[in-house]
Amino acid sequence: GDTIEVFIQGRRERVQLLGVDGPELFRKETKQENGRMETEWVQVDDPQAAIAQKALTQFMQGKPLTLEFNGEEDQLDRYGRLLAWVWVRESDGTRVLVNEWLIRQGLAKLRLRGQALKYRDLLQAAAASE
Repeated sequence: GDTIEVFIQGRRERVQLLGVDGPELFRKETKQENGRMETEWVQVDDPQAAIAQKALTQFMQGKPLTLEFNGEEDQLDRYGRLLAWVWVRESDGTRVLVNEWLIRQGLAKLRLRGQALKYRDLLQAAAASE
């Protein structure tokens, strides 16, 4: 819901969309086994996550996209994902901020914690209109 995969110079990268929190398809689970802590990603059975994933895929499919970063610092999260604002260009040339679109569609919630958000006002307006 709030993470996408893109190809940059032939490499697959995972991108966490800034300012949004969507339903999760996977969650990190840590358990103790044989005296050791082990972590794995476990699939979550959340119908809303599947709906968000499908809608986001259909919305972005075949459209040129641009990643915009908050600055030189903090471009990666603790899972190694790029942290970005994601823009798509519609066929008429208009640009749409995917982060905002997710909130307006009710597919993600506003998440403002811990980041100096360039588009804070835009996201807050989207959340208020939902």
